[in-house]
Parts: sequence; structure tokens; C-alpha cells
Amino acid sequence: MGHCKLKVNTSKKETRLKRKQRRIKMAPFTSIFGCTLLLNAAATFRSSSYWNSYKSCFGYSEGQSGNEDENKSSDTSNPTLIAKHGALLKKYLAVYLLSVLSDWLQGPYVYALYDKYGYSQHEIAVLFVAGFGSSMVFGTFIGGLADSCGRKKFTILFALIYIASCVTKHFKDFNILMLGRLLGGVATSLLFSVFDSWLIRSHADAGVTSFLSKSFAAAQYGNSIVAISAGLLANQVASSGPLVPMFADEDDEDAVVYKGGYLNPFDMALVVLVIATFVAATTWDENFGETKEDAQSAKNKRWYDAFTSAFYTTIHSKEILYTGLICSLFEGSMYIFVFMWTPAMQALTDDPLPFGLIFATFMVCCMAGSSIFSVFIG
Repeated sequence: MGHCKLKVNTSKKETRLKRKQRRIKMAPFTSIFGCTLLLNAAATFRSSSYWNSYKSCFGYSEGQSGNEDENKSSDTSNPTLIAKHGALLKKYLAVYLLSVLSDWLQGPYVYALYDKYGYSQHEIAVLFVAGFGSSMVFGTFIGGLADSCGRKKFTILFALIYIASCVTKHFKDFNILMLGRLLGGVATSLLFSVFDSWLIRSHADAGVTSFLSKSFAAAQYGNSIVAISAGLLANQVASSGPLVPMFADEDDEDAVVYKGGYLNPFDMALVVLVIATFVAATTWDENFGETKEDAQSAKNKRWYDAFTSAFYTTIHSKEILYTGLICSLFEGSMYIFVFMWTPAMQALTDDPLPFGLIFATFMVCCMAGSSIFSVFIG
């Protein structure tokens, strides 16, 4: 009798567990994305300049309108400079947004692809750390090389390196995938250094430095939109077909080269990078970070002088030291999240997950957080 009760209780527990798993499997990812998108739209509207025009409709008093028009500099209202800035910004955004699109397209499916290849979590962690380490090492000096050799050249180099990194994803070989992670780290260092440097110098050369904040704001907003779109696009192409071996039977576990499935976002990123390379090569002007006098004085310095100067500056400035520590701790927590969110969600269900849609939801939340922060700081 007791044995029968034990079997019944066990059966009930299994039934409850299956129901819980079924609820997880049926999670309304599309509805969640839609709700976060509405939240983001509301937060973005509240933080925008349009709020001042419509806030009375929500019961807020008009208050002081301020003298924004009077405070505008003569530069930002000069038609000639406005036209110059507009042309420069279009050239920059055409390349920059294509470049970040290629980066965001890969984000949702890096871990999922390695897992699909059959690598353990430890092996995948090694690949991730290699990419982060590569970015850390090359990021310390690659910006200086771009300043000396030309930022347009290094922008094109970024695209070529990232293209090579995308190609390596087709190989189910740990060493080749490791090479791809190292190349990806170099490309990431270039993406977050060379583009900004080119933009700043181009503004100075064109005499539109007063528009620089507007350019960065436009780039940041465009980056957020591109990140959300990339997640949705990657989700569609990744689910368009299965991951299958090339030059071998579908059930051949020894196959090395693959196509389709989770590789489709990487192939799309490759195509985007080719377009970005062409646009940069044909529309961007070359600029450098050093004048002839700077280059001459740099020859008299030792190769490690910049590192020692940065070290002593950090040690002797509490503001820089604390800012660096806070950024390091935050980035460290983010890298842990970037690595763990995919396996954490995979552990909840055996069904295939819409990683691109989930990633897009993360990006919408990031954009909403930025807008809410803007509201709080006034």
C-alpha cells in the first residue's frame, strides 16, 4: 500500500514537472518582445525633445521653455556647416551601422553554434575567453597603429579580419574556431576605436566640431535600432534551415565543414562586411591621428612609454582609477551574462529557442534603460 502511495506521489511530481517544463516551452517570446518594445517607445518619447511639446496632454505643466534657440551656437545654425555635417554624417553612418550590424548579427548564435558542434561548456568557455583576451591585448595598441598608418585603412582591415572570423565558423575544428575567436577579438578592438577616431578627426578637418555630440548621438541611436533589427533578422535566417555538413552525409559525425542553420547569421554578417568594405573604400577620406611634428617626436619615445604614462596617470588619479574599476567590474559581469544566458535557457527546455528574438528583447531593454537614465538625469 505504501509502495503504491509512493508511486502515486512520484507520478504527481513528474506530472507537475512536465507541466512546468511545458509552460517554459510555451513562453510567449514574441509577446515579451512586444511589451518591452512598447516600454522602450514610451521611455524614448519621454526622454526626447518631443516631450516638451506634448507633456501638457499628460497633465504636466509647461514650465519654463528655456532659451534653447538663443543658446544655440552660431556654428550649429550655419547653413553651410549644417550641410557639411550632414554629408559627413551620412558617410560615417553608412559604414558604421553596417559594421555594427555585422557584429550584432553574430551575437545571438555564437554559443549556440559551438554547442551544436558538440563542444562542452568548458571548451566553449575557453573559446570565449580567447576572444575576450585577444580584444584586451590588441586593444592596447591597435588604436595607435591606426593613428599612424591611417584610420580608413584600418577600417577596411577590420572588415577583412571579421570576414575571416566569420569564415572560420563553418569549420567544426577547435583550432580553427580558436583562430576565429582571436580574429574576432582583433576586429572588436578596431570596431570600438578606429571608427570613433575617424569621426572626431573628420569633424575637425571639416570645421564642424560643434556638431560632434549630435553625430555621436545619432550613431548611438542608430546602433540601438540596428542591434534590435539584427536580433530579429538573425532569428529568421537561423531558423530557415538545418545545420548540415558540406561534402559529407548528414549523419556523418566526422564532417568538418558545415552550412545552414546557426551559420546563416554569420554568412549574412559576412555579406554585410563586404558591403561595408566597399562603401568605406569609395566614400571615406583617409585621416591620421598625428601631425608630422607629432610623428617626429614619437620617434624619440620608447615603445612602452605610453603604457607607463597611462599606468602612472591611473595610479595617481582616484577618479580615473575608480572609473576603471567600476567599468571593469560591470564589463566582467556583462561578459559572464553573455556567456551564460544561452546555456541557462537551454537547460529549461529541450525545444529549440528563438535566440535571435531573445537577443533582440535584451537590446530593446538596453535601449529603454538608456532612455530612462536620460529622464532621471534631467
